[in-house]
Amino acid sequence: MAKAKTDDRRRPERVATRVREELSRVLIKELTDPRLVGVVITRVAATDDLSIVRVGITVMGDDKKQSRAKIAVKTLDSISGGLRKRMAPTLEMRRVPNLRFVVVDSGDRVATLDGLLAEVGAELKASRVQEAARAREAAEQAQGQGEST
Repeated sequence: MAKAKTDDRRRPERVATRVREELSRVLIKELTDPRLVGVVITRVAATDDLSIVRVGITVMGDDKKQSRAKIAVKTLDSISGGLRKRMAPTLEMRRVPNLRFVVVDSGDRVATLDGLLAEVGAELKASRVQEAARAREAAEQAQGQGEST
């Protein structure tokens, strides 16, 4: 009985994952609307009752991406019924959840990740320099010992 409750709690996560996969497939392979070029699904979360799935999107590309993202959300909202119909056979659910699209501003996250990557790169470079210095010292000591004997 405990397993069923655990599975029930994880079901929204599983449904969200499947919706993400299927929406990504539809966006890439089936939709040709120019307003959806560069749209990337960043987050998907299903409500506990599986009636609504919130889909976070961002738009890759130029500096007008905020306005393009708003247009993409309106476009996706207007075709959400068709998207649900396309996903229904794959999701194999009695009732396909309603889709709600929102813009996710990932600019802050990207800047944070860039900063972290720069720190890691600097630390890696410093450790390599230290390793090279140790190796040089060890080689010089070995060479010095070889000459003294």
